[in-house]
Amino acid sequence: MLYLGFYFGVLSMICLYNFHWYNVTKEKSYLYYAIYKLFIILIYLQNTQTIVTNEFAIILSANIIFIAILLFTKEFLALNINNKKMAVVINYTMGFLVLYFTYSTITGDYSRYTLPYSLVLSPLFLLGFFIYLRGFEPAKYYALGWGLSLPLIGLTDINNFNIADFYPDVPFSLIANIIESIILTYAISVKTNLIIKEKEAQSKILIHQAKLASMGHMLENISHQWRQPLNRISVFMINMQTHIMDRYKDEKYLPDVLNQSQLQLEYMSNTLNDFTNFNKQSTDKENFSASSVVSNIHNIIGPTLEKNSILFETKIHNDFSMVSHPNELAQVILNLIQNAQDALVSREVEQPVIAVIIDKKRISIQDNAGGIADEIVQQIFEPYFTTNAKTSSLGLGLYMSKIILEKYCNAKIELNQNKQCTSFNICFL
Repeated sequence: MLYLGFYFGVLSMICLYNFHWYNVTKEKSYLYYAIYKLFIILIYLQNTQTIVTNEFAIILSANIIFIAILLFTKEFLALNINNKKMAVVINYTMGFLVLYFTYSTITGDYSRYTLPYSLVLSPLFLLGFFIYLRGFEPAKYYALGWGLSLPLIGLTDINNFNIADFYPDVPFSLIANIIESIILTYAISVKTNLIIKEKEAQSKILIHQAKLASMGHMLENISHQWRQPLNRISVFMINMQTHIMDRYKDEKYLPDVLNQSQLQLEYMSNTLNDFTNFNKQSTDKENFSASSVVSNIHNIIGPTLEKNSILFETKIHNDFSMVSHPNELAQVILNLIQNAQDALVSREVEQPVIAVIIDKKRISIQDNAGGIADEIVQQIFEPYFTTNAKTSSLGLGLYMSKIILEKYCNAKIELNQNKQCTSFNICFL
């Protein structure tokens, strides 16, 4: 009986651990798993007759265990997002369990509850594995926990149903329960950490958008204040041109200068429009072409690139249209171009070039700055990672760019590089 004491001790600690972290994080996976383990402890105490019980209490505990497992599965695997059909199946299964238990209680017939647990629980392993294949990383620990415990539960079923007499003195089910408890408790902590990171990323995106909105309002105010003086100067120049043409028909220099001045005023007015529109958050999706976004970005950052003697090339192999958020996409592309500019300037590259290539649902931003160091390539899209270079924008900007693309643009970002060239590819799904 010594192993039972160890078993109850481990499960009690895991149960308390999960209740504690539910109280701290309010993550429901902790709560459902704690309830599941609590009733596992109670049912073992009932089976060992440590407490006074009856068949009704045992079957009630078993039903609560299965419902808690299903609730835990639905919450942990985020089935409402990752697989809505399975979420509906689990809801119907829980409803069936409640109705069948009610029917069994009324009739007093609990004979059909004697099923092999390994057979009943095996779909959980398959579900976890399937959700992991769909890209939900924490599901691999869920599949691992059930995958390691189910064979041991199967050995217990073999002994309990008299299929064979396989080391009946070895508590396979208890060992399976401890293994599963440790792995799945760790799995919940992994998922919780992921949720915390996602919430922090969302918070930073909101802060980023609030800053852009604030800049947009500020630029609108500046634009409003500047627009009238610009228009008045434009009218003065038109009057001067008319006056010169009427009075000094042979004059050539002044009309030319006034024309150039008029063009500069129009450029200033258009620049105000570009900056104001760029910093507005897109509320609704729009239909636009990839080339139009790149063109608008070049209008904004072009003078800075020229100042740093950086050649900017736009290569349109196959332009394409999309229905998305143009400003969010523009902010990501601008961030990637600024990163490339920082790298080219800091490394003093001769004949620096930034190329934007548009081709078949893909926008690539390339530079010849010499690539990113191998030791940090795997980290650049992680939150909070940044390089030590004072002028570098790598790190948080790239992580936020990745999140913005996934959330607003239905796109992902990839990195390809060699010793001469770095290419960030925005791939639209």
